[in-house]
Amino acid sequence: MMSSVRVASVALLVFYAFNVSVIHRLTSGGYDGDGSAGNGFGVPDSGSTRGVRGGGGHLSSSRGGDLDEGIRISFSLHDPSVVQPPDAFSSRREYLCRDRPPPPPPLNVRAMLNFTVTIRTDLRVGFVGDSIGAQFSQAFDAAALGGVGREYDLTNFDKSTGDVQSKVHERRWTQEAFRNPDLGRISECLTVASPLDGGGSSAFLRVFDKMSRSNMRDAYACNKRTNHALGWSPRQTESLKSRVGGDFDAFVMRLTHGWLTLDQITREMIVEQIELISEHLGAETIVISTLPMCNNARTAEDWRKISEINQMVRDLANTWIPPTQGERGVRTVLVQEFGNFTSQLVWTNARHLGYHDFEDDEPDFARRGWELDDAAFLFEQRLSGQGNWSPSKPHVCSTKDTWTDDRGRAQCHLNGLSVDGSHWCQNNLGPRHSASLACLLGCVYNDGKVVWGKGRAEVRACERECNDRFMSMVPVEESWIESGTTLFSR
Repeated sequence: MMSSVRVASVALLVFYAFNVSVIHRLTSGGYDGDGSAGNGFGVPDSGSTRGVRGGGGHLSSSRGGDLDEGIRISFSLHDPSVVQPPDAFSSRREYLCRDRPPPPPPLNVRAMLNFTVTIRTDLRVGFVGDSIGAQFSQAFDAAALGGVGREYDLTNFDKSTGDVQSKVHERRWTQEAFRNPDLGRISECLTVASPLDGGGSSAFLRVFDKMSRSNMRDAYACNKRTNHALGWSPRQTESLKSRVGGDFDAFVMRLTHGWLTLDQITREMIVEQIELISEHLGAETIVISTLPMCNNARTAEDWRKISEINQMVRDLANTWIPPTQGERGVRTVLVQEFGNFTSQLVWTNARHLGYHDFEDDEPDFARRGWELDDAAFLFEQRLSGQGNWSPSKPHVCSTKDTWTDDRGRAQCHLNGLSVDGSHWCQNNLGPRHSASLACLLGCVYNDGKVVWGKGRAEVRACERECNDRFMSMVPVEESWIESGTTLFSR
């Protein structure tokens, strides 16, 4: 639907011409495309403001005025010059990618990775996981607190006192953390943001390995000495519920590959964690992010296991049996296709740098297991001398230039996608991650329906549309950015 897309620049036209056939091969296979640049969801240039639908039919828009009754989570897209990138709450200085070069073509246009997002919700949303889970919780907080600016930068320490010099946000608390001012680090273990714009709440619970009954503790210490100690405590979960005023609606799970071996990430482990989140935090909806490429994947066999885990997550979500109406428990498990999205970004960066030639065999991003095909280049090109977890050059580098530092470690000019081969640049990836979560949660909670009130097929179609739109290399509609448009799924 080209008429619904405003092409902002010649760069965007070049981007479409770059490989339109690849761009429209999407994450979950639910998008066929028609070869056009837009394939939008029918957002009009003017006129009706009450949730115009089109395309897949689950993502709607509103311009001006109040939203339809029952919309519990919505979001808006902005230009970074108006709403800053969501990295103010980043807990480590080295996680900031502000001085790095922009992502490579075709990713460096506004509709791809150069917009920001704000969120309105009355939901209580939690995050559980390691430092990577913390990153996306921090980005979500920034978006749901109105687009927090860098005057709240958590890594701006006074080294003489260890105090954060930045302004303290009046609606966000770090309840448990340990600090290293010399390195500009604050490792958050327990955070709460409330009220969010719209009246909701968000929280983060750091669990390095997993939530299980076997590693449940009476108390959990959050300090440098026991930083890597495993386990969790019901005292933490009760503290979070007390601060937000009751049970959570939804929790976002990051599977902690790196603290767990791939063989330890089983269906049974994930089910137990889902059950414990419901039991101790009250959540009725769980969103599981699929695993991305990372420096913990050392071999092609590791990469194959990650793909199998991601497929297992999809199968678990599709076959989840909710409790009987009126009983407590998790009613819906959603999948956020973060692994597929980041694989598309890494493959694009590899192609841009010339680490791999895709000309004769374009990746089909919708085909199951596409990321396993001819992926040896990811493991053959590593930054040497950085130990067992040295990152892949196609993953983290912005050029092919490398040099050796005074410790004998190979270095490169780092890109604007991955911090270090494990963490991600929130200024560029955070907005799409948060937008996809707002979209996914709307599939369950919008339209005023209770969680068990929507059919499985309807929720899955909405889930697919959210992933196809935001967890993929499909550009967002230019007309959505900084136009007073509010987006919501249902």
